[in-house]
Amino acid sequence: MTTAVVWERVIEITKCGRSTEVWSIEVTSWLKTAGVSLPSVELAHRLVSHICWDNNVAVTWKYLEKAMESRMVPPFLVLALLSTKVVPSRHPLLHPPAYSLYLHLLNTHAFSLSSLINSPNYPSFMNSIHQLLRLSQLYHDSSSSYPPHPGVVLVQFLFTLVWQLLQASLQDEALLQHKNSLLFLDHSDLTMKLDSHHHHPLHAKNTATAIQFIAHFLHNKLTSRILSLVQRNM
Repeated sequence: MTTAVVWERVIEITKCGRSTEVWSIEVTSWLKTAGVSLPSVELAHRLVSHICWDNNVAVTWKYLEKAMESRMVPPFLVLALLSTKVVPSRHPLLHPPAYSLYLHLLNTHAFSLSSLINSPNYPSFMNSIHQLLRLSQLYHDSSSSYPPHPGVVLVQFLFTLVWQLLQASLQDEALLQHKNSLLFLDHSDLTMKLDSHHHHPLHAKNTATAIQFIAHFLHNKLTSRILSLVQRNM
């Protein structure tokens, strides 16, 4: 059985519109038969790519949420993948409902650090995130070993998530002027879209939700210590 056949079947099951429970059972059973261990990095990539943006509908987001809850995929890797696709597309003419769902998943999973750190796959998951977001380039860290220490990647990743949301919120309120950004997009394209007078009822609500998440992150004992660690070493 080829790799292509394995993942084509996963997408076929995903397109059938079954209940989340039936979908998770069928996908898990199929992947086990194919010899794919769970949680699966490849499944995370496939599901996010499937959603963004040709299948951006409620049922596929429910499948993704189910996959995260049942540890079919690494939740933090899914958050990293979504941060590169959903946050840049949060604006009224693009996909504000997806941004709302991303914020929900972020608030649900971003504080589950103990389950991540205690996972036997913790180093490999962090390495996947490190490669995806190019954190060494982002933080100009050319001296770090390879693969990087998972704890360092976790600190950088969490800081990136919070700073990205802060930048997005400031930008949405027209308070961000400089170009150095963690928003993973072409700023000229963004400016063109922001010039539109179209509005979406979720846009203001999403900005408020993002700010609430940042506040939660700052008040959480563990995550606030991580931010303090970053501040001391910047």
